[in-house]
Amino acid sequence: MTGRLALLLVAGMIVAMLIVNAMMNTSDATDNFVSYVHRSNAYDIAVSGANEASTMMYFNKSLRGHIKNNETLSGGTIDIVIQNVGAKIQVVSTGTYPPSGPNKQTQQVIFYLGPGYFDNFVVLTDNDDGTVPWTTYDTAYGAVHSNNTLKMDHYGGSLIMPVFNDRVTTTKPLIITAGTKPVFTYPPESGVSVQFPTAFDSVADPPFLVGTTNFNSTITAGNGLINLNTAKEVHMQFFVDGSGNQMVRYFRDGKRMTNNGYGDFRTTDTVAAVPSDGIVYEPGVDVYVEGTIKDKVSVLTIPDGSGKGGNLIVTNDVLCQTDPRAGSSPDFIGLLAQNNVIIGNTGNDNATNSGSNRFMIDASIVALTGGLAAADNSSRNRQILDIFGSITQEVRRGVGYGSLPIGSSTGGFMKGYKYDYRLLNDHALLMPTTPLLSLQSWLVHTVI
Repeated sequence: MTGRLALLLVAGMIVAMLIVNAMMNTSDATDNFVSYVHRSNAYDIAVSGANEASTMMYFNKSLRGHIKNNETLSGGTIDIVIQNVGAKIQVVSTGTYPPSGPNKQTQQVIFYLGPGYFDNFVVLTDNDDGTVPWTTYDTAYGAVHSNNTLKMDHYGGSLIMPVFNDRVTTTKPLIITAGTKPVFTYPPESGVSVQFPTAFDSVADPPFLVGTTNFNSTITAGNGLINLNTAKEVHMQFFVDGSGNQMVRYFRDGKRMTNNGYGDFRTTDTVAAVPSDGIVYEPGVDVYVEGTIKDKVSVLTIPDGSGKGGNLIVTNDVLCQTDPRAGSSPDFIGLLAQNNVIIGNTGNDNATNSGSNRFMIDASIVALTGGLAAADNSSRNRQILDIFGSITQEVRRGVGYGSLPIGSSTGGFMKGYKYDYRLLNDHALLMPTTPLLSLQSWLVHTVI
């Protein structure tokens, strides 16, 4: 009897514990559900505050301070603080629901605003009327936009079509010739407009001046695409010396044409140190540039008062010292021209730094009133124009044509453009900025 009684007592305790535990679990579930609802409400309040702050900043960019101090909103409270953090603007929107009590929940939406830049595209063109097509073998890895249209074409029944692996947007519908089947990762969109820059960004530091010259430029771009005004010129070759200093070798006595092209730089040429994060500014001249660059260096040329100069001619590879294609790199190059950026015809295209039938440029390229072009593009060696960065141009110009294979003696360049995604967070010096602030980053944070 005693053993049976003991078993009954144990069974009774088990049942009692099950009942108590079930009641506790029910209470926990109810508390969790209430907390979830309150947290969702707090999040909605914080998002509403973030949207309100964005609207206020749109109408007043200078707005700063404690904009709302725990004011009542939707049964909870909202707190908004706008302040400068370095070069960016931090907005902290805090939502609390309910205002008090054991199940009070607080959520924060924190985001940063900064200047918008025009290097968000691998190719941004203000006026592409469809005269120069995207065609066989051309590739664009990054967003492409035209404030006009884009033409898609192919040659000779080739199965290799132009390829676009990011968004393609235009103001007017695309022009696609019969039989052309471009490859789009995302459906192209028309009816989209992007404001185009009108000036280069300003800098606080004085520019590094190479100097002016008195020699005439005679380069032409072929196919009647560009006729440069007679202008003074300077030839620059950037390099990093054995001590890690950024240097530039330059001469001003006209092109020294040899089998190896324009450059033919000599040990007797002037060599100067370029300041870290420096601007090489050449007004009223055509600038010929090549070489390796570290840190942030931009080369800028604008016309003189008579409209002469302002073109930048790339005579050999322009590369970052630390390869951005391989991952992180502190180097940012700007190739900035008021008029045109031209791939010069060196007379021996394969004598580039990279070789392998590629002409390589790691840079943000801007042709503010002109375009990116290749000199003599109908008759020069067939290569890949391998640009890693961004291209911003007023008009679309030609760099090559046809479906000839790599290494052919004619045909010019096929396009191999790749966007440098570092440009979403950092930029070359003097890169034009948009008049509107842009969202840099966004964080949702649970406080309580």
